[in-house]
Amino acid sequence: MKNKSLKLKKSLNPKKSSKPIVTKGVTQGVAKEKKQLVKSDGSNPKDIISLILRDHEPIKKLILVLKDSEASMSKKRPAYSEFKKLLSVHAKAEQDSLYVRMKTEDVLRVEALEGDMEHSLSAQLLSEIQMLEKDSDKDAWMAKVKVLAELVDHHIKEEESDVFKLLHKQFSADVLTEIGKDYLQKFNPVQSNDFRKRIPMVQNDSTEHTL
Repeated sequence: MKNKSLKLKKSLNPKKSSKPIVTKGVTQGVAKEKKQLVKSDGSNPKDIISLILRDHEPIKKLILVLKDSEASMSKKRPAYSEFKKLLSVHAKAEQDSLYVRMKTEDVLRVEALEGDMEHSLSAQLLSEIQMLEKDSDKDAWMAKVKVLAELVDHHIKEEESDVFKLLHKQFSADVLTEIGKDYLQKFNPVQSNDFRKRIPMVQNDSTEHTL
């Protein structure tokens, strides 16, 4: 009777395995997902997100100068000259590579169209500022430049906080790298060389208004 009780107790309380019960398919799926996150979080220099984050940095530094009400014209004019060149080449490459791909995905289409519209508004302001270059009204010039800087600042912040999260969810690491390669190819050859030369100069500048 005692032996039967022991057998019954063992059957009701089976020995716990020290190994987790995980199927091969689930394990591989988790490993694949982790690998994709590692490849697309900035560790891959040709990932479209990594490339755009890198190219945003000098633009953001210039925005600080253009938005600063206390910065003089002698600081704002060279900063703006640099800003418009970097902005133009970056926006064009972004539209022709990333936004084109985003428009093929239903969940990303609205974000891509919004980005296009913000780029168009920026281009319009650049054109209007160009007209003001011949005008002696420096206050109007500074006001319009500040509006442009604020628009681009908003665009960058929204892109980095919202759009990039959507890209991570929608695209695999390989697709993000593929878009990154397309982004680099879309740069105008002359402008792209100029752009790359300018990035270290702005990034290494420790003085906020010296550009």
